[in-house]
Amino acid sequence: MRWWIDKPKLIGSHNPRQAELNIENLSTIVSLIDPSEASLKYNPAIPGIKWVEIPVRDYHAPSIENLKRFVRLVEDSPKTVLVHCQGGSGRTGTFGGAWLIYSRGLRAAEAIDMLREENACAVETDEQEAVLVRFEKLVRKGF
Repeated sequence: MRWWIDKPKLIGSHNPRQAELNIENLSTIVSLIDPSEASLKYNPAIPGIKWVEIPVRDYHAPSIENLKRFVRLVEDSPKTVLVHCQGGSGRTGTFGGAWLIYSRGLRAAEAIDMLREENACAVETDEQEAVLVRFEKLVRKGF
């Protein structure tokens, strides 16, 4: 499943196949897949597309530092960013939520609600919700 988190800046996805990466204006792919869980279904060496790994174990929350790194990467990207985990919901939704909190000034609960309008399974665990609440507080302090 591929879904817009923040059109045209950020797309969320499951672990995509090569053919699914034909996306207009795609400049960056961020893989959240932990190497112990699965392999990529695509070759990350795509000319003209930056590839970044921020591995997070399935059903776990990322660190605040990784969320900060991600939002800066999306902010600095000249075009569309695709972020994916294996299934495209929990970790992908958590990173997407961080972007919405940072870029739109949303509260964590608002960001999660917005994500779930597009993907009902976005942000799957209490731990993932809690890290977004902590990230929101940090953003409000002007990290």
